[in-house]
Amino acid sequence: MTLHVRFATADDVPLIADFIQMAGAGVFEQLLNGVLPRIKAADILPLAVTEETSPLYFDNAVLAWEGGRTLGCMVGYPAVEYGLPPVIRTMVPKRRLAPLRELLESRLDDTFYVNTLAVSEEARGRGIDTLSYFQVDNWCVKIADPYFIGYHLLRDGEMSSKIKRKTDPYESSGVFCRCNGKAGVIEYTELDIYPQLLETDEHGDLIHFAANAAIHILSVDSI
Repeated sequence: MTLHVRFATADDVPLIADFIQMAGAGVFEQLLNGVLPRIKAADILPLAVTEETSPLYFDNAVLAWEGGRTLGCMVGYPAVEYGLPPVIRTMVPKRRLAPLRELLESRLDDTFYVNTLAVSEEARGRGIDTLSYFQVDNWCVKIADPYFIGYHLLRDGEMSSKIKRKTDPYESSGVFCRCNGKAGVIEYTELDIYPQLLETDEHGDLIHFAANAAIHILSVDSI
């Protein structure tokens, strides 16, 4: 199976809306069904996908396809766009939003959110065991780098990440490190909490230089 990836266009709005509803696993039906007489979530979501100020706008979507058939969709956006699409926010009664309030108010600035990651029924169970992740606004990323994937597979890794060397401690990127015995990423916005990230060695070079480039390989079994 050879999958191809492309950015979405306005012609893809119905497909994207279907994938968003699929990934929501009932959330959008709970929010939108019946907010207007005889109107369902499937009728409203395409409006959110065509709305330029919506985080679900089709410009934020990437589609995977094979042989002319669209098999998967990812919708992602920077934190500044996080929240409900305006068309949905104006329609949904506050009582329906109450169970999601904590989630909707949990935005983490200077990050990137993946809102939708969905695969069509026909593409499931076909032996896909490794995922390649990157941010769609990274124009220089090498998509599905075979050397990177190969190294991940040879090491039988659960998750592998590319880094870039950080030369400025205040550079706008998180840092890979071990915190409380666990590997993770500490964001540059938390430098005041973890000042040790600013430490340098005897040559003046950063000790914690491994910047997160947001390029990852994940084994499906570990997700």
